[in-house]
Amino acid sequence: MTLAELLERIDTLPSTRAIYATPRWRASSAAVTLDESDREALAQIEGAMTYLTTVGQAKRVIAERRQLRPDLAGDIGFLCDAVIYYARYDELEPMASMASGEIRIALTG
Repeated sequence: MTLAELLERIDTLPSTRAIYATPRWRASSAAVTLDESDREALAQIEGAMTYLTTVGQAKRVIAERRQLRPDLAGDIGFLCDAVIYYARYDELEPMASMASGEIRIALTG
């Protein structure tokens, strides 16, 4: 299963599970969800996949993105990018503060 496929069905997954994906995270990365206490399953993916985030946190990020950008609510690439950004930087993308989704850059000299 790819990360995109996993995120398409995120609402059916238990929030307590963790998402692991092949490194260089992208929508096409192989992905799984695991119970973090399942040492056997974790051992099977060790070295092949890395921790991305929890299912619960991915659900929150996706809900936030859908609320801010209802026009992109069904765009799984957009939602994957949002979850990956959160996983990398532990924050929502900068556009989160702007309901229109536009990012304005002020240049100071």
